[in-house]
Amino acid sequence: MDSLFGEIADNVKNAVSMPAFPDENLKSDFNIATLGQKLPSQHHEIYTKIINLFNNNALHHATILYGVYGIGKYILAKEIASYIILSTDTTHNSYNLLQNNTHPDLFTINEDKISVDNARQILTFTSLKSSFSKSKIIILNIDGLNMQAANAILKALEEPQPNTFFFMITSNLSAVMKTIRSRSTLQFVPNIDYNNFFSHSAIQYISLQDAKILKDLSNANGNISVEMMNKNILQLMALLTEFIFAGDLKSTQIENMLGKQNAISFDIVVKLILYILKVINPIYNARFELPSVIANSENIQKEIKRYRDKTHPKNYYNYFKMYDEIIEIIVNKNTFNLDTTHCIHAILILIRNAIKS
Repeated sequence: MDSLFGEIADNVKNAVSMPAFPDENLKSDFNIATLGQKLPSQHHEIYTKIINLFNNNALHHATILYGVYGIGKYILAKEIASYIILSTDTTHNSYNLLQNNTHPDLFTINEDKISVDNARQILTFTSLKSSFSKSKIIILNIDGLNMQAANAILKALEEPQPNTFFFMITSNLSAVMKTIRSRSTLQFVPNIDYNNFFSHSAIQYISLQDAKILKDLSNANGNISVEMMNKNILQLMALLTEFIFAGDLKSTQIENMLGKQNAISFDIVVKLILYILKVINPIYNARFELPSVIANSENIQKEIKRYRDKTHPKNYYNYFKMYDEIIEIIVNKNTFNLDTTHCIHAILILIRNAIKS
């Protein structure tokens, strides 16, 4: 089993040396001239449109970017915000601050719920003078706003401060308070068509097999989630598979997987884990494949075959029992706001024990 661990670790290490996804590329060639270039073509058109409005002093102080979940609205907003801040900064301090997500003129909340305290922070932020740039940007995920938070944000929109711009993202425009919608311009953000997947400059190296995996993991309707493309999802799946079959499951390893401030969301990790279960289970008749980074591993394929061979129809009950227990962990995590690392650790151990039993 040690050789298996080493083999997969080497494969993952090699994968990480491949061209990075857009948010990683941003750090290597981050300048105002390259902003927006790594966006999908449909999103780059929106980026160009909004930047032109800004350059012509015609940009509304509040814009709502709406579209289905996971298609890259937040990434698009960050690119626009970076351009606006850099183009009005004469101190040259903004580059490093934006790269490190510590720019004092950029306020972001990309969570499912904005608390009343968050809303008060927004009001305070809008009242302050900018630090390095002439402009201040607020990026908010406004899905799940409660009434108090919505009213606080509405107050900021009704009393706009000079050179302060709101970019609000939502996956459910109809649920956004009408008064917030009426004080904002609306910009639809389309999905990425699977047929044009390889036109995305940052992922041209991905194999057809891996592209299919990303599609299976993404939203339906033949589109690929930008959220899946902009994080090292395939490498993460390789690590999860490694942990299940050979890894020494430690909380620190899971925290490293998730990245700083849980950059990889719990929902994405769950999607990957459930996908791995489909890969290894004979019920699906090998219809789902592992990413190329580990698919060529003879030892991993042997382990999967061993599990499939022993999973006879009479043992399907155990598989579905394990599946139900995973769903219970997910529900409890979301209901009681349990620790993400602990829940992922519990799920992986549950699967590993079931496979080795």
